[in-house]
Amino acid sequence: MERRPGGWWIRIPGVPRRWLVAVLVAGTVACGGSSGTGANPADQYLDEVLTLIEQNHIHRNEIDWADYRRQVRAAAAGATELADLDPALQLAMDLLHDRHSFICRGQGPCLVQSAQGLGGWRGWSSPGALPAGVAYVRVAGNFDSPLSRTQKADQLQAAVQAQDGPGLVGWIVDLRANGGGDMWPMLAGIGPVLGDGTAGSFIFPEGMTTPYLAPGATLAWSYSDGAAHMDGRPQVSVTVPYTLRAPAPRVAVLQDGGTGSSGEAIAISFIGRPGTRSFGAATYGVSSANWTFSLTDGGGLFLLVGLDRDRNGTAYGGSIAPDEPAAGPAEAVAAAVAWLTSP
Repeated sequence: MERRPGGWWIRIPGVPRRWLVAVLVAGTVACGGSSGTGANPADQYLDEVLTLIEQNHIHRNEIDWADYRRQVRAAAAGATELADLDPALQLAMDLLHDRHSFICRGQGPCLVQSAQGLGGWRGWSSPGALPAGVAYVRVAGNFDSPLSRTQKADQLQAAVQAQDGPGLVGWIVDLRANGGGDMWPMLAGIGPVLGDGTAGSFIFPEGMTTPYLAPGATLAWSYSDGAAHMDGRPQVSVTVPYTLRAPAPRVAVLQDGGTGSSGEAIAISFIGRPGTRSFGAATYGVSSANWTFSLTDGGGLFLLVGLDRDRNGTAYGGSIAPDEPAAGPAEAVAAAVAWLTSP
């Protein structure tokens, strides 16, 4: 668990060291301060956090908030300073049972839910030599990249351009071990293969109190003209957009249990696309949107507020099963190649 330029990056317990989960929905919402009902700073801070969770969590209409607060406050009994709140804050996260909410105190640790991911096998390996006519591009997580957002998108789209050529029968888009990061450079970079138009959306339930979102709102994501868009607003653009020689190709998507968060959003972007099939294992299981709420101590509450939804309107939130399960990385590649090269 560490703080890096541009925000907090969280390591999920039981997941390889370089597998991190980042916020899918960009932007922060500042809390207007605590209600003042607490008798000391710890009480005030805890009330601030619990109020934000109760007002905005995706399951706010399903949770018994009186019991929730009772359990969390019991864990905070005797706390007078923020540093005393870690057990209570950890319990507050665990009781949500969503695996995509976490909290980072301004001068303290980040507390992520104890639950593990539910995805299948994970283990990226080189696809090796591929038959002529099969193009390959890997979309990796970008959480530890030193590049700017535009540079990340440019790098990925350059990889697409380098693989493009005459006589292709299809593309392999490799999302194995893509643990997330910033989804917008991924979307902008892979856009020429994905194709123009809406590829998915975030959906938020009725009663959402977050500014900028109307109740029951959706935020669609799309690609066009070298840019990734959210509700028509450009998020990241490549420097020089590239267009495939043969548009709308057949695409085989590789995924595994290490495909999570923003990686899952890209996997969802290909669901429902004509001429597309996925291979591998079930994804990690955080195909959802969390929002950053700034806290008065300088930290942040990263709260699950919505679900990822594909272009056909199917909502997710958990693991995404492949069209064709495979026993391991090599088998997934072999199955993808066999499908792409079939009549």
